[in-house]
Amino acid sequence: MKSKFPNPRSTLRSTELATFPVRSAHPKSILKTPSPTESLSLLSNSPPPPPPPASLRRQPASHRRQPASHRRQPSATISSLLHSEIFSFQMASCGEGENPDIIAFMKLALEQAKIAFDSLEVPVGCVIVMDRKVISCGRNRTNETRNATRHAEIEAIDVLLDQWKEIKLSQAEVSKMFSNCYLYVTCEPCIMCAAALSFLGIKEVYYGCANDKFGGCGSILSLHRSDKTSCEEVGGKSYKCTGGIMAEEAVSLFRNFYELGNPNAPKPHRPIQQP
Repeated sequence: MKSKFPNPRSTLRSTELATFPVRSAHPKSILKTPSPTESLSLLSNSPPPPPPPASLRRQPASHRRQPASHRRQPSATISSLLHSEIFSFQMASCGEGENPDIIAFMKLALEQAKIAFDSLEVPVGCVIVMDRKVISCGRNRTNETRNATRHAEIEAIDVLLDQWKEIKLSQAEVSKMFSNCYLYVTCEPCIMCAAALSFLGIKEVYYGCANDKFGGCGSILSLHRSDKTSCEEVGGKSYKCTGGIMAEEAVSLFRNFYELGNPNAPKPHRPIQQP
């Protein structure tokens, strides 16, 4: 399905949850839940995440010739820097008159991506929404867990599966719940995540920038569609997918991350620029 949003192409891409109120995933929940705007406000005002373990912290690198303003700072400082840099053009990727809920939920996903950035993870974040309420969120945790499958989408999905297992929902009930869920993620889901979303029966996906190396929603494969390249023949379901939402902001996060250098990248690193 052709997106109505701009979809700049990007080759960038490869979770403690943020402390904001989320509603219980149980369909009979009576807990008071915040609106998208209230959730964004609460999330933006939440305290900075704890620092990553010492083994993951960036070590000083005297050979890097970067301006002081671009060097990695403690979480609180870098979060403030990215917040001002990203949201100064927050509507740049979306035209006027677009659904404000979509923008609000994508901002929450970007907040998760910023937490990943501060934790020295590839900056991808997401939220899962049901009935216009955030019920789960996630960020990349591949370095922290030493597990290459712990992408933001998988993290958010596992939170819901654990919650629904605790209240003993049946497989049919879980499938029905997922069929009413929307995913907002800062980068196009990779092939692994796109396939997982198909098997779970997600209703709709909104993403920021494209994933030209590993994208499973149109860039490399189109696992969200109902055709021979989808997962329907092996039990998956098609789902609507819309890209290009706040894509410039998502790309900006990636650019900041890779300009500073990924300390967890496989050796050898890219050649160091000489003076």
